[in-house]
Amino acid sequence: MRVLPFVVAASLLAACSQADTTPKPGQSTAPISRASSAPRERLLSWGSGPQQLGYQPAGHERLAIGPSAIAVLPAGDALVLDLLNRRVVKVRPEGDLVEVAAAASDAVDLAVDADGSFGVFSAMRSNVWVHNAQGKLMGEVQVPRGLRDIVSLGFGPSRRVMVRNAFQETYAVGGPNAPVSVETILEGKKEGAAFLPDGSGLAVQRTKQGKIELLVLGRDASGSRTAALRRIAVCDDAASARILRAWEQTVCLRIERTTSKPELEVAREAVCLRADNGEQTFHATLPGPGTFVPRTELAMGGSPPRLVMMHPRPEGLAVIAFDGVSAASEGRTP
Repeated sequence: MRVLPFVVAASLLAACSQADTTPKPGQSTAPISRASSAPRERLLSWGSGPQQLGYQPAGHERLAIGPSAIAVLPAGDALVLDLLNRRVVKVRPEGDLVEVAAAASDAVDLAVDADGSFGVFSAMRSNVWVHNAQGKLMGEVQVPRGLRDIVSLGFGPSRRVMVRNAFQETYAVGGPNAPVSVETILEGKKEGAAFLPDGSGLAVQRTKQGKIELLVLGRDASGSRTAALRRIAVCDDAASARILRAWEQTVCLRIERTTSKPELEVAREAVCLRADNGEQTFHATLPGPGTFVPRTELAMGGSPPRLVMMHPRPEGLAVIAFDGVSAASEGRTP
């Protein structure tokens, strides 16, 4: 496997650590495009009413439970899976809730397609319910139970459901009107948690030195296997990193750092960078874990793209939106 030289965004290292960020050969020194405005926050109260979200506080030998997933509609509104109230709701700009579909009691995840249709996933049933933009059920897609450790849901062309596992592999499992055999699903596996327009996969890994790097994956020179075509240093001291989304050449990640002195603390941030040269285009500090950690607490979407986070608090669910995520040259989503 041929390894290209590291391309490092020096400013991103500064955001992740206190490491020496003096530019070195091969590093990007391009200016940073930060969020264009302060994040907007809406606080939604807990309860069972039409304008409330379901929440069960932690108890004896019982974890707290509440909304389990968030997604972003094309217009930029947030879509929330209200688990305990068994529904999917849209959070309007004014902060009020509009129920768009009923959901099963065991639904845990949510994803939105480019046309506003959306899917709701049950890990217990290994099933995805696909709804159109108005909330009408269009059909179901069964995810083969052999695909374990599914961590996120997505869409490809023609409402084709995509699932990604903890090993950063992506599978197309078909659509409501286009079932796919298990053999075809397995043969079509793609390496990567997200993809660039040329089909290159994207993944993150930790080096032996403990650093986080972004890998751009493709076929090696022989065309016989997947290899790292580029490696981009992301952070010196992060505990973990997860790819949120990619479009054009921009990739956005959630990064977490932990400290244990005097007690365990978690610091989190969202960063976006270009996969072609490592230039950072966005950085935002995120609040620490709330009263519980939703399955999908961060989502990206809309045009221009925005980052939306839900943060559970004792008094309600805060929905926080960040604009200015895309670089000036990339003001559209796929």
